[in-house]
Amino acid sequence: MNTGDWWWDMQDQLPAGATIMLVIYASDRTHLQQFPGNLYALQLYLTIGNIGKDIRCTPKRCAWILVWLIPCPLKGAENTDEA
Repeated sequence: MNTGDWWWDMQDQLPAGATIMLVIYASDRTHLQQFPGNLYALQLYLTIGNIGKDIRCTPKRCAWILVWLIPCPLKGAENTDEA
């Protein structure tokens, strides 16, 4: 999959006008200061590999979209849920 030949072989198997789309996920961790306690959030971002690197890596181009924001307690924090 990491060779140009593989990609060309796959492209040849597709109907005319179709192309392979590479989906890229990335995650990041950020500390949440607006909430009580020691919380952080995992952010999951999505983009496609068919966008050129010079565009995809420029923040002002907005090539990445936030798919999911997962709030998480810090490791070792006490569970405050009362069931």
